[in-house]
Amino acid sequence: MTTTAAYDLQISDDGLEATLSFPRGSGDVPEPAEFLRYLAEEEGLVGVDEDAVFEVLEAVNSGKRGGPAVIARGESPVDGDDATLEWLGEFFERVPLHRPDGSVDHFHRNKTSVAPETVLARWVPPTEGTPGRTVRGVRIDPEPGRPWRPKLHHTVAWTDEDHTHIESLVGGQVEYAKGRVSVSQVYKVSAVDFSTASIDFDGAVDVNGDVLEGFDVTATGSISVNGYVESAPLHSGAGITVKQGIIGRNKISVHADGDVDLGFGRELDLTCGGQLVSRGELMRLNAVIGGDVTATGNRLVGGNWQIGGSLYVAELGSESEVPTSISVGIDADLESKQAEQIQERADLQLEIEKRQEQIDSMQRKRTRTEKETLVLQKLEVYLQQLHQKEQQLSDAERLLRRRIKMRRRYGMVWVDEGVYPGVKIWAGGKNQPLEVTTYIRGPVRIGYMPGRQKPAITHGRNKKFEPEW
Repeated sequence: MTTTAAYDLQISDDGLEATLSFPRGSGDVPEPAEFLRYLAEEEGLVGVDEDAVFEVLEAVNSGKRGGPAVIARGESPVDGDDATLEWLGEFFERVPLHRPDGSVDHFHRNKTSVAPETVLARWVPPTEGTPGRTVRGVRIDPEPGRPWRPKLHHTVAWTDEDHTHIESLVGGQVEYAKGRVSVSQVYKVSAVDFSTASIDFDGAVDVNGDVLEGFDVTATGSISVNGYVESAPLHSGAGITVKQGIIGRNKISVHADGDVDLGFGRELDLTCGGQLVSRGELMRLNAVIGGDVTATGNRLVGGNWQIGGSLYVAELGSESEVPTSISVGIDADLESKQAEQIQERADLQLEIEKRQEQIDSMQRKRTRTEKETLVLQKLEVYLQQLHQKEQQLSDAERLLRRRIKMRRRYGMVWVDEGVYPGVKIWAGGKNQPLEVTTYIRGPVRIGYMPGRQKPAITHGRNKKFEPEW
C-alpha cells in the first residue's frame, strides 16, 4: 500500500474490538480495496467490516476526520455450563388446583410427595463451552463448566452405573439443600388450613396444631395431630394419633390400617385395623375395630361398634338410653377371609367333580388310542394335584375357623362403673344380643358362656381393669 495517510488503529484490551480513525489532513487516502488487504495482511485483522472502513475513508476524502469507527469485532468465548440436576417432576411447590369450571380449589393442592422407586432427577454433565477469537484471529479458550455431583442421602440412589439418574428408595417429600438430595419420610406442618391445604403424602404426617374443617389428611405412613381434628377426614396406611380429639359432626370417616390413639371421638365413622385407645369419651361412633378398644376412665355412648377383640370402658351407654350396639370378638378381616376360603374350596370341588367325570368316561372305554391313554394319565395326575390342594385348603380353613372361634369366645366387654339401658351387646358369635333394660352396676364382665343363646354377665364385683398406658 502506497499512501502518506496516517491512521490510528486501536485494539481493545480483550482483543475483541478494533477501532479505526484518520485525523484531518492525514495525507493521501488509500484505495479501499488496497487498504482492506493491508489491514488483513499487515495488521492481521480478520472479519473486517468493509462498509465501516468505506465510511471512514469517504469521510477522510471529504476533508473530515475519519472515525473513530469499529471496523472489526472478535467473538467472545461461551463458558461451559456447570453440571446440574434436571428435576423430572414438580416436587417442591404445592399450588392450588383448578376445578373443571375454572374456579380455584383452595382446599386442595397438587401432590408433591413421591412413591418409592420414583425417578427424581437427571444429572446433566458439564459442557466445555465454545471458544472465541480476537480481531486478529487468536483463539480465546472458554472456562469449562464445573464437574460437580450432588451428594445422595441413603433415601435415594443412582439408578445406573453411569450415575445419570436419581431415584427415591422410600416414599416421602423430596428435599434438596446444600447440594444433597434426600427424601423425608415425615411431612411436618404447623396446622392443616388454607396455608397448607389438604395433605396427600407418601410417608408420615406430623401436624403440630389443628386440622380444620374442609381439609383432609391422607398418608401412607402414620398421622400425628397435636391439636384437634374438626370434621376433617383422616386416612393412614399405618396408625393415627390425635392428642386432643376428633369432632366429626357425622360428616367424616377416619381410617387407619394400624392403631388409633385419641383424646376423644365424637360423631364419626372409624375404621381401625389395630387397637383403639381413647383418653376421653367416645360418642356416637360407627366403628369397625380390628383389636381391642380401651377407654377406661371414660364412657362410650351411642353408635354401632364391631370390635375384633374386647371392650374396656368405664361407663357404657347413658342415662338418656341412647341406642348403643356393641359386637365383640368379630374380626371383619378374618370373617371375609373365611368366606373367600369357603368359596375357593367350593370352586375347587366343582373342578374335581368335572375332572373325575372325564376320567370315568375315558376309563369306561374298552379300547383307547395311544393319545387317549396319554390324556387319561395327565388327567389322573392333575386330579391328584387337585385333591392335594383341596386338603391344603381344608386344613387352612379349619385353622382359620378355630381362630375365629377363639376370638368369639374370648372377646368380652368389661365395664368398671356401669351399663345403662339402651345398650345391646353381641359376644361369642351368638345371634341374640344381651339387651340391657335396667342399669347394671359395675364392675361387670359380659361375654361368652357355653350353652347360652346370648352373651351373659359372667361375673362382677371385681377389681377395676387397669390398662397399660
